Amino acid sequence: MTFSHSRLAYADIIEILDRALEAEAGLRLDFEDERRASHFISRAVYFRGLDRRDNAKLHSADHELHGRSVYDKLQLSQIPPRQRGKPGGKLVVIAFHRLSAVTITELTEAELVELSLQYGQTAENSSTDGIDNPPKT
Repeated sequence: MTFSHSRLAYADIIEILDRALEAEAGLRLDFEDERRASHFISRAVYFRGLDRRDNAKLHSADHELHGRSVYDKLQLSQIPPRQRGKPGGKLVVIAFHRLSAVTITELTEAELVELSLQYGQTAENSSTDGIDNPPKT
């Protein structure tokens, strides 16, 4: 499926994402069926890509929005999630990314070196996201 390259085609997406940014925790959208929920998420994700592209053109490289979107703060989830061979649900939740179910511990330099040696990680083959910079083999 091809999506429009014009921001004008996404007025509904912009309106809903703006509302989500202003909401305390996020928004819940109840769609008529799973197909419409999935299509909404696809359009919203595509729009964020357009927004990043436009922001890369609008803002200088040192600007915080260069190549980024204000909507990157939001996570879109179909409930229940789609699984292989099964459609997702007709509920979409738009919420802020939150870190949960994690314990955070500050490391000393010695602990960092010990962990690096134990697990074979070095600065050269590690990544903060694992996507853009896969470990070197």
